[in-house]
Amino acid sequence: MSRGGGGIGRRLRAATHAKHPSIVHCRACRCGGRGAGSRRERSGLSAGCPHVVVVGGGATGLAAAFYLQHPDAAASGRADGLRVTVLEAAAHPGGSVQTLERRGCVIEAGPDSLLLRGEALRSLVRATDLAGRIVAPRSLSTYVYRSGKLHRFPAGTVLGVPARVLPFLRTRLVSPAGKLRALWDFLRRDVQMTGDEAVGTFLRRRLGDAVVDGLVAPLLEEIHNGDIDRMSLLATSPFFLKVRGAHRSLLFGARATLAARLGAGGADEDATRRAGPVSFAAGMQSLIEGIVAQLPSGTVHTHAAVQAITRCGDQYQVTVAGGAAIHADAVILAVPAPGARAILGLAEDFGPLGQASPRHTTLVTLGLRTDEIDPWLPGTGVLVPPTSGCTLSACSWSHLKWPHVAPPGQALLRCYVRDTDEGPTLRPPDDVIAERARQDLERILGIRVNPEFHVVTHCARGISSYAVGHLADVRQARSLVAARYPRVVLAGASYAGVAIPDCVEQGRTAARQAIAELESPGLAARHAAAGACVA
Repeated sequence: MSRGGGGIGRRLRAATHAKHPSIVHCRACRCGGRGAGSRRERSGLSAGCPHVVVVGGGATGLAAAFYLQHPDAAASGRADGLRVTVLEAAAHPGGSVQTLERRGCVIEAGPDSLLLRGEALRSLVRATDLAGRIVAPRSLSTYVYRSGKLHRFPAGTVLGVPARVLPFLRTRLVSPAGKLRALWDFLRRDVQMTGDEAVGTFLRRRLGDAVVDGLVAPLLEEIHNGDIDRMSLLATSPFFLKVRGAHRSLLFGARATLAARLGAGGADEDATRRAGPVSFAAGMQSLIEGIVAQLPSGTVHTHAAVQAITRCGDQYQVTVAGGAAIHADAVILAVPAPGARAILGLAEDFGPLGQASPRHTTLVTLGLRTDEIDPWLPGTGVLVPPTSGCTLSACSWSHLKWPHVAPPGQALLRCYVRDTDEGPTLRPPDDVIAERARQDLERILGIRVNPEFHVVTHCARGISSYAVGHLADVRQARSLVAARYPRVVLAGASYAGVAIPDCVEQGRTAARQAIAELESPGLAARHAAAGACVA
């Protein structure tokens, strides 16, 4: 990911090891380690002090490290004396979560918000003292650019499914015939699913093409970074199955869901605000900094790319680029599935997940004067479907949406460039990307756009959206790893959700699994015996 600005990133790098001085050649295994060591070392076990190596220092890996060090928070029993090492290949931990500073502005190189859902994430926010620094957006009105015009996205929808009658009837994003077709949802008895199918297939059968293409697809395709007609229903949108099962109609289910949300938050205005996306006053990287600060000094090592994991009796040798190696009693692989496959040397056995092509996401942030741009900005953002012919997939007016990101008089336009398969060697220079974004904005807004500065950031992801059959692919990969590599746990955005709350939950689950396997009676007894053999 490209970098820019400075203070926030420098603070985080200062809290981690820029290199990995404490990583030494493994003497505790019998696969090429140097020196015989003590009797304890020759046994291949840590002396009563299990060592867990977390590969990957993104949100998943850092959450796993936190819950390994705080087992009470993970509700997973004890982990007395557990040692944890996080190995991150990049120059900074946090993965795609990175906050930059430019001309007094807070610029997010990755996600600009998160949903405070799930106890795992809420516990992290409390532990890092960020609860008092949560920032809610000013407004969430969105427009859709379609057929050369801007159309307001109707209020009262749940993931694009209409939940209120009048806004749905008034929208021009769906034709009159399409609105009538959607009413079939009230009468239709859906077929019983025997397996997975595409989100688009399911929704088109219930609501028709017009509603799906006009309302649901622009939203879900931006959220999940993929084609709605290829995305797995079970992996990405089980909500639709749940409400259909409970209400026998998606429209009734959306209406009930919206009413429940409003009712739950009605007595607590603060809860209502925080039910939606939130950020932090100093930027999203505050969460990463907070987690790192909760870990013992020396836990996180950057510039530490793991090349291989080799099984050595009851332990594993983790080989880092440059030849250094450490031993581990358990390993959490919090890296994209193709990287995990390569590290484990599983080749084609890893299944479809390991063969997924990497996707590259690019963000362009443009800085302008508010008096030059604000009068022409609709709402707080625009969704741009692929049929528009634009290189952008969405735009957000960050300074209007978030009160903390820009000083008075400064406008920030956050532009999402449509994902491609092009790697760093094939994509255009950053200046060209920024110029294309500027031209697209002029086309969408119908005005001249003259930015004072721009910041372009890139992020490589292991896969795009989850394809049909994704959950079966995940089960296959995890079963294979569990059979061949006991106490090696797969976690991260490749498997069970790409949003920050999902990644944090996976980190906690991985920590629980690692602790449980380390405390299995046979392994625990061998650790105790090794601890009694100190020379």
